[in-house]
Amino acid sequence: MTPWSLHAVGLASSLGLSSEEACAAARAGLVRVTAVDTLNTAIDPSLAKETLDGVPPVVAHHVPTLAGGHAGLGKLIALALPALDDLRQKHPLSGAQLSRTGLCLCLSDAFFLTRFGEAPEGLGDETPPSLAAAWQSITARL
Repeated sequence: MTPWSLHAVGLASSLGLSSEEACAAARAGLVRVTAVDTLNTAIDPSLAKETLDGVPPVVAHHVPTLAGGHAGLGKLIALALPALDDLRQKHPLSGAQLSRTGLCLCLSDAFFLTRFGEAPEGLGDETPPSLAAAWQSITARL
């Protein structure tokens, strides 16, 4: 087995646009949740069950300067670019070093599919790809 080592980490999240910011915010106990007011809970009542007080707010961990309005691959790219910039600033690599560098992407799992038993609805007439097809499409582009 070839030895390997970790030299740098890049991160973009709702807690910060660098690994230092996000880790400091997490250590301080920040969560930065915001209410989602664009979700129609009538489509799937299991998202937010109505009580005597009304429908509870649906909250998300929104990245304020980045992912607004993006979904799927667009959101992945919107979050990946600042994370890769963070990584490149911490550990610049030459072309030869890049050819021997591995990249580990930590992506969302199939939460929606697992939680609700079906893939999210597509927008318009387009049917969303299966999880396997989406994964193959992303890895083919890397």
